[in-house]
Amino acid sequence: MKGKSVLALAMLCMMSFAVPVMAATTQDRRENSVPELTQPVEVAERYMLGDVLKLTDSQMVVDGTSYSAKYILHYPSGLAYAGTEAVLNETGKYSLEYKSIVDGVVKTVEKDFIVVDELYSVVGKVSSAYYGKHPKYAQDKTGIVASIANGEKLEYNRTIDLTGKTSKDSIVKIAVTPETPGVSDAEHIVFKFTDLYDPDNYVTVTAKKVQAAQAGASWAETASYVTANGAGQLPIGLEATSSGETVWEGGTYKLHRNNAYGASVKFSIPGTPNHPAIAEADVGSELLSVSFDYDQRRVYVNNTIVVDLDDPTFYGSVRWNGFTTGECTMSISGANYNASTMNLIITEVDGVTDFEENVLLDTEAPEITLETENVPDAVVGKPFAIPKATGYDKVDKEVAVSCLVYKSYNTPSQSRLQVSDNKFTPSAAGEYLIIYTASDKYGNTTQTTYTVNAVQKETELTIALGDKGSMQAAVGTVVTVADYELSNASGSTNVEITAVSGEHEYKVENLQFRPMYAGTYTIEYKYSDYIDTKTETYEIEVTKDGAPVIEAEASLPKYLIKGALYQTPSLSGFNFVNGEPQETQADLYVSDDGGARRQHTAEKFVSYADEYCELVFVIGDTEKSYRIPVIDVGYGGRLDISKYFLGDFTAERGNSSITFESTSDNTSLEFIRPVQVFDFYLNFNVPKELNAYSAVTVWLTDIANPEIGLKFVYEKDAEGRSRFSLNDGTKYPVTADFFGGQGYFEATYDAAEKKVMPTSSISVQVETDFNGNAWNGFPSSQAYLRIELTGKTGTGKAGIVLNKLNNQPLSKIQSDIISPEVTMTSSRGYKDVGEVFTIVPSFAMDVLDPDITFTMYVKDPNGEYVTAKDGTLLNEKADPTKSYEIVLESFGRYEVYYSAADSNGKEMIYSYMLTVSDIVAPEVELTDKVTEAKVGETVLIAETEITDNLSKEFTVVRYLELPNGSLVSLPGNSFIANMAGEYSVWYYVTDEAGNTAITGYTVTVTE
Repeated sequence: MKGKSVLALAMLCMMSFAVPVMAATTQDRRENSVPELTQPVEVAERYMLGDVLKLTDSQMVVDGTSYSAKYILHYPSGLAYAGTEAVLNETGKYSLEYKSIVDGVVKTVEKDFIVVDELYSVVGKVSSAYYGKHPKYAQDKTGIVASIANGEKLEYNRTIDLTGKTSKDSIVKIAVTPETPGVSDAEHIVFKFTDLYDPDNYVTVTAKKVQAAQAGASWAETASYVTANGAGQLPIGLEATSSGETVWEGGTYKLHRNNAYGASVKFSIPGTPNHPAIAEADVGSELLSVSFDYDQRRVYVNNTIVVDLDDPTFYGSVRWNGFTTGECTMSISGANYNASTMNLIITEVDGVTDFEENVLLDTEAPEITLETENVPDAVVGKPFAIPKATGYDKVDKEVAVSCLVYKSYNTPSQSRLQVSDNKFTPSAAGEYLIIYTASDKYGNTTQTTYTVNAVQKETELTIALGDKGSMQAAVGTVVTVADYELSNASGSTNVEITAVSGEHEYKVENLQFRPMYAGTYTIEYKYSDYIDTKTETYEIEVTKDGAPVIEAEASLPKYLIKGALYQTPSLSGFNFVNGEPQETQADLYVSDDGGARRQHTAEKFVSYADEYCELVFVIGDTEKSYRIPVIDVGYGGRLDISKYFLGDFTAERGNSSITFESTSDNTSLEFIRPVQVFDFYLNFNVPKELNAYSAVTVWLTDIANPEIGLKFVYEKDAEGRSRFSLNDGTKYPVTADFFGGQGYFEATYDAAEKKVMPTSSISVQVETDFNGNAWNGFPSSQAYLRIELTGKTGTGKAGIVLNKLNNQPLSKIQSDIISPEVTMTSSRGYKDVGEVFTIVPSFAMDVLDPDITFTMYVKDPNGEYVTAKDGTLLNEKADPTKSYEIVLESFGRYEVYYSAADSNGKEMIYSYMLTVSDIVAPEVELTDKVTEAKVGETVLIAETEITDNLSKEFTVVRYLELPNGSLVSLPGNSFIANMAGEYSVWYYVTDEAGNTAITGYTVTVTE
């Protein structure tokens, strides 16, 4: 029925005044008369999506007088249409409204109808589907009889909700009815389930005929292989067999990945379940049933497991996480065709077996949810906020909810109250009924009610302030405001406190704020309950004579290495001049082990303390101090890498590793230096004699915010196998073990991709940090490393062997021979002249040495330093940790160069080139073209006008294509037409950079 044209006597247009045709009766009678349409308006109760409704005017009779009637067609979405042909392209309830104005009174007649979609439909020109029985086969089955052509499909349009479905809940059942029994119409039957809200999220289930290569077995014609996969996954099927190599869920399987095999099920795609017998009675006698265990993300066919779509055993990190809401649509198609169409009968879809009326009709009303928690009684004379309500429809999703409020509902004294800004004001004590109404686009309506009791209330919401303390404070000091207590509140309460002086406003948190400007401050308490919102204020005076303030925190390492140079930190604060803040750099004083302070002004500082170093920042009489532990690792002499790790462990240094053995129940090992996390790497293993614990936990926490980080867990299960998890998420099997095997554990983090790799074959996308917050990387690009041995058992020994941290091998070597690492993002390749290129920030770190010299420069094709758009000359003095924009003004190669060297002179150089080249071909215009000639004539060829973005000189080569197809060089500006036919003149124009444009035209030569 889609697309048919239907006539209705109506016309959609703007309402106009009606012209009476007959003499009118009295106005009072006309106002109370019921209008009728005299001309037939043939509007059906239901149309199909895509139908066209033809509309014309009508006549309306009011108390015997006829008036012309205009109309408006209201679509379910609210659209009002005014044309003569309405395309019914929305499903839902329509209203065709006729209007006449009779003596100033608007008279209306409405005719409602609905538009529905097909329950099932075919996509393509050859395929077909109808409800009923197959004309020849499977006479015991009734359903959707479908013929699906190659490249086409059948779509089932009703939403399928997989939520809560198990393997016993069939989603679709089909029987096959091949054109020729014993020969499959299509060797693959493909079921595709697509997320209702995300077309890129789908699951494909494919039933495959057993191929000829396996047809020697007796079951070959009576069984099928089945695979399943989500978007981005390879098709996999688990074939249950005692000879399988995969043990899963207590069974033994052959794991078939992206091949001709799969899970073996009893179903004959050629329609011969009793092969070698081929009988018409057998065709269509079997059913193929697809089901999901949705919570487990598992696919079943004929009660046989196909695969678990989110098990890392099969898919690693590319797991299918389900549909957005569990809702999906379904289509069926074929592949590897042997016939013109694939023929089958669909007997059931999601529990539906009656497809006789091919209509997708919504008859279920929306649901209304009220938010009534902590809603108090209403108060007479006070506006009362109507409790919030949300409407949800299975088809329309969120729908609007309207409400009406009544006093004395359903009694003779019933009255309706005005609602304004979603509030009503009760005029008297008693019960008030709120009626909530929600409708979907099909006109299905639901109502729910909520009763509010209104009371007379003598006491109102009040606030009592506690001790206000001193009413005067110095600028820059922390001011504590008065505490408060609310009384007589109705429902939930809220209090917001601000301090305001002119243009300066502070939000008061935990009853405190720090005023940075002198003046008179109003302390305002804005307090509210469900009924009222009120304010209370008092004032304090902030004077000009405040002491300096140092609020910021210095960026300092957690530990210092004895004898190592560090960049001198800086910290600024504020002095106050005439009551206003003036930013001031703090002076730095340094002391070791509580000794005398010494002012430090150099670019770098060093500590030789045995225990701690104290850094004190001073502005006037205000101080802020930090005490940092100092660790002696033999820096500058015989280095002991094991001392970079702190914890209750003994260390044994080897040629290629360091073994740490726990000496207490505190099995935490902390690395004292920050580590780079651009491409973090840790390699370790667990010897059998030190495995008296259950798991290794690796923590990476941002150096500035320890609440942001990642948690890697490597644990052994009851069978002694090892599994990895990130942030306590999915557990992945890894080959390394806790028994001293040859394998080793790895922890790799790729900041660019935001992925963690516990092995080379498993990649886990990082979605959240270890606190469950969305993951946006390490803000500082550096992290602290901590390793914990958890679940220590019995009296056995616990330990770990560390092999490598980032690029640093861990061993007994007594010097730092490894260069620093440079972490950066390069952008090689060709660029356009005039292009603005962004050089992103880069970082350099050394695992062992804090004293790094990191420089950069950028040179143009002439070897000159480039100046960034912000004016920074990008020579060795430029800061490589900042971002710069440069304009690529010249052709040639730009060099971006980085150098990072540690205190031992070990240097890492990294550079890349940006090539700016002309890749734009010239533009050629042909003038004075001669396109017709006679045999024997000399034909002058067209002249060229050439333009280019850069080049001034061009190479032009011309060819002539003769009527016989031969191609000859054309050195001159003419040719002789020796034969009749079409000649083509071709021009090859090349600029100085080698870019070539080709153009031409045709000359027709006749006798």
